[in-house]
Amino acid sequence: ENPDKSGISSLTASMWNEDTENYTAEEFSNELEMIGSSVRVSGGGDDITVYVHTLKKNLDRTLELMQERMFSPKFNQDDFDRLKKRQLEGIANSDTQPTAIANQVYNKLLYGEGHFSSIPGSGTTETVSTLTLDDVKKFYKDSFSPSMANLVVVGDIDEKEIRNKLGFLDKLPKKQMTMSK
Repeated sequence: ENPDKSGISSLTASMWNEDTENYTAEEFSNELEMIGSSVRVSGGGDDITVYVHTLKKNLDRTLELMQERMFSPKFNQDDFDRLKKRQLEGIANSDTQPTAIANQVYNKLLYGEGHFSSIPGSGTTETVSTLTLDDVKKFYKDSFSPSMANLVVVGDIDEKEIRNKLGFLDKLPKKQMTMSK
């Protein structure tokens, strides 16, 4: 909702893919690799998506790891500094790409200058430069709620079975939130 913080969801998602309280990013990746699964977080201008891919026989362990990723991110300063630098480099690179420039101009014409939707999902050099690790932690704490979540499950599993396995999602803090217009 705050255009001055544009890029925060993208940076938070990147941070979410790093260390957790119980695993380094490498250990986490190795745990998933051993069972042929993946848990990945991706962020854009107005959303964060958690992707989970697994075989049914490894679903329970994969969901344990997903729970670790969602509820126990470490959010350390070294990762923040590295990922913020990478995001700023990506922004600088996109500012030289004709397609990215055309999309930015189109969105400004469509939504109006300063509207959140007219700002690239990764933010701008100005907005991302001002973001801090505390901003990421605050965004994580304040911006996740079942009222804003959608869950899509595709695979060889029925609704009752998957609902039983996803009970840990009830730990998401219940907050009344709405999408900004």
